[in-house]
Amino acid sequence: MSQPNILITGATGTIGSALIAELEQHGIAARAGVRTIPDVPPDGITQYVPFDFAQPAMMDSALRGVRTLFLLTPNTGEAIDYARTAIAAARMAGVSHIIRLSAYSDPDEIYNPHRITDELVVESGMAYTLLQPIPFMQNFVSAFGATIRSQSALYEPLGDARVSYIDARDVARAAAAVLSDPAAHAGQAYHLTGPDALSDYDIVRILSDVTGRAIQYVNIPEEAARASLVGIGLPASVVETVIGLYGLMRAGKRESVTQHVEAITGQPATPFAVFARDYAAAFTA
Repeated sequence: MSQPNILITGATGTIGSALIAELEQHGIAARAGVRTIPDVPPDGITQYVPFDFAQPAMMDSALRGVRTLFLLTPNTGEAIDYARTAIAAARMAGVSHIIRLSAYSDPDEIYNPHRITDELVVESGMAYTLLQPIPFMQNFVSAFGATIRSQSALYEPLGDARVSYIDARDVARAAAAVLSDPAAHAGQAYHLTGPDALSDYDIVRILSDVTGRAIQYVNIPEEAARASLVGIGLPASVVETVIGLYGLMRAGKRESVTQHVEAITGQPATPFAVFARDYAAAFTA
């Protein structure tokens, strides 16, 4: 059997796992780069291979014979260095196209780690496609689900700022579409958003409708948000990145809406109300 010539990094995360499912559904074989190979790999056409950004030899082995690399780096202070190493290894392995999962960066932002990595990809000499999504709807489950369930409250320092949150499943659908025909998307940077820009007041109204409980939004000070992030053990660099993102959101830098999801996939982006219904159990005590 021939080896898949697509490598997916970050294959066990929110986007990576959804992307693998999308590729399997469309019959597209890929290698899933993981730190630990499952004892009993899931049924399907995906091939699981050892991969660790901190271990170049393992990276070189995973990239052997790969033509298209889906590059998703960990959300750590080493992300830029990891990306630089992976790009160099990809070039040496003969990779022809990098599809980079990034994040949207407003043109007038002075510093953004995602933009730095995007520039490394663009300057690599390989064909590239940049997927630049807005923050995920799934963050309301992973980051805020506990207080929504236990206190019927959402705590954020956003005031009435609006954000065009995107369903991570839409990002995976867009990535799968690009991976199915990389050449058609070469040289493109896609700003991926949901269909509407919503404030946290809109969010809790929708969640209240879905759960049948009165859920409130509590607009907390930025320092309280920072203390909370530190309290859950996030590295200092990640904490400051999140706090910086909050500032950009309050300034209206994440409220624009695009039609790129529909242009790539042929299907409109998922509304927050649909996401909330699909994930209702995650918001229910």
